[in-house]
Amino acid sequence: MSEEGCELLSNNLNDTWVTLKLLNDGVGPSEVGGSRSQTRYLKDPKRVTHKGSSKRVKGAKEKRMEREIRHCQQCRQTSHDIR
Repeated sequence: MSEEGCELLSNNLNDTWVTLKLLNDGVGPSEVGGSRSQTRYLKDPKRVTHKGSSKRVKGAKEKRMEREIRHCQQCRQTSHDIR
């Protein structure tokens, strides 16, 4: 690195710091010499709830018990089973 390179870098950093300070103090970008576009403020992204995040997974036996009532295989009564 050379002496001229260090001076150039220092001057550019000082100019940038002054420009940022003016922007922070409320001076518009057109008054500082920047672009004339309007300043846009970004908002936080919306929170998304995941589909089905609160359901638990049921096993095959539990699903089968919900579908049908247990009955005896010989006489088809619901009061008892073959066991």
